[in-house]
Amino acid sequence: MKNLLSKKVLYVYSGKLRKDAIGIDLVVKKQIEALVNSGCKVFLISRGVYKHNLVFNLSLPITPALLFSFFPARYYYNAQYRFFSFLGALVLALFPFDFLVVWSGQGLAMLNVAKNKKIKSFLNCQSSYKKIYTRDDYLWPYIKLSQIQAEYKIADFLFLPSNFSKSSFLSEGFKKNTLVEIGRGVDLSRFFSGLKKSQPIRVVFFGSVTERKGIFQALRAWKLADLKDAEFLVIGKIPKEIFHEVMSFSAPNIRFLGFQKYPEKYLSTSHIQILPTLFEGMAKTLIEGSACGLVTLTTRNSGFPILDGLNGFYIDRGNIDEYAKKLALLANDRKLLNYMGKKSEQYVKQYLTWEQFQQKFINGILFNI
Repeated sequence: MKNLLSKKVLYVYSGKLRKDAIGIDLVVKKQIEALVNSGCKVFLISRGVYKHNLVFNLSLPITPALLFSFFPARYYYNAQYRFFSFLGALVLALFPFDFLVVWSGQGLAMLNVAKNKKIKSFLNCQSSYKKIYTRDDYLWPYIKLSQIQAEYKIADFLFLPSNFSKSSFLSEGFKKNTLVEIGRGVDLSRFFSGLKKSQPIRVVFFGSVTERKGIFQALRAWKLADLKDAEFLVIGKIPKEIFHEVMSFSAPNIRFLGFQKYPEKYLSTSHIQILPTLFEGMAKTLIEGSACGLVTLTTRNSGFPILDGLNGFYIDRGNIDEYAKKLALLANDRKLLNYMGKKSEQYVKQYLTWEQFQQKFINGILFNI
């Protein structure tokens, strides 16, 4: 990996960096690992700790945002974002750094300081360009859409999780040379194809069991496909607000498994994954499923790279009939299913490893500071 020897970076992230990191926690850990492996000195402000002799941790597990812990989650987490943005801006103003790395929604104050001090700033964006998916009618401390859009414009460079995400920024007039697609990765020692039983065909919905992710479209497509000797696994916690509506689809061939700490034990022996999501940056669950040899049915908005007819199919979110037809096609053509499953696994191994992610991340910094 190319090096950033002795360069000093302020890295700010409001999360906990749990030991068994998943989601954005894991992405953050992989970025910090890449920075220290390239010789960079990291000043990390977060609610967790990254242990390394090149990392100075300002860890604040308890913050003033705790006052909002009894309010809806959107207020609590946005209060955390505001606190860490303020604290990061203070540290950035007081000490010398070569560049700043921060996350969208958490960085406006820091980005303004970086701009004034002429320090290069890199903003991690979790999704595509936010234009309609963020509410502006919630009360403070909620981060409004206008603030997130302001971050996009002030940051020198944007780290983006997928080509779809990059395209969404290009369509809004952002300059191509400010957009750095770094993708995402997967642990291939954990997620890999296991023994695929000849029966039954297993279809998986894996992720947050929400309307945004497309749980109701997936369940309706499953019902319409009416597959014999097949089962549908729903992996993820069901929010209490939609629990009864989701459970109204209960059937003998549907298993609601809830949150699973080790989802790979189900993915490795499954065949198809379905995620009719409204929007993502890059759906990590689809990467993990593909690494296990699953054929993917999803929307373009998932950010996941589909080679149509090779590793899966893009299907419009509302086209329930087409999802059902593709489920039936794959379930009834075992040769095609096996072929596409192998292509899925091969694609992830070639393009979506954490090593490749880290190299893209470091290159994005090296070529721009």
